[in-house]
Amino acid sequence: MKKLTAEEILDIVKAKMTVNEFAYNEWPDLEDHEYSEEYNQMKAKKLEAQKKFTTHPSYNLYKEREQDPTFLQVRKEYNETPNYHALGVKERSTFLGLGEIEEVEQHGGEGEGDSWYSVKYFKDHDVYIRISGYYQSYDGTTFDQGYGEEVFPKQKMITVYESTKS
Repeated sequence: MKKLTAEEILDIVKAKMTVNEFAYNEWPDLEDHEYSEEYNQMKAKKLEAQKKFTTHPSYNLYKEREQDPTFLQVRKEYNETPNYHALGVKERSTFLGLGEIEEVEQHGGEGEGDSWYSVKYFKDHDVYIRISGYYQSYDGTTFDQGYGEEVFPKQKMITVYESTKS
């Protein structure tokens, strides 16, 4: 695969996705996409655990269920079963033809202030793209700065002050 520049990558993204889809990793649920065996197995396990959890007799008994050891075990199994969505998103992201894409950082939204951003790493091209937006509780996130720009990882050392009382 030929390595592309950030500008070339963004041109492909713009042609195939809306800015919101790109920002939120909402790769299309492609009807003709053949998911891997790993994905299909993860999905089956998660759905089986979810069914056991949501059909348990104590599921809707909010006070009693915290005392029911069988319910607590079923809930624990459900929570510890790996989620298949991330793998599906990773597999569907290949529709762009850009290789593997990883969201390496995301910040913002409710309770996080008005700044929102996501940094995507295009592994085959060694390119990082940051898409930024502005979050408002009554209107969600607005991406008025477009699809993003190339950024570069940089490590910083910080000093924090903590109490010894914990």
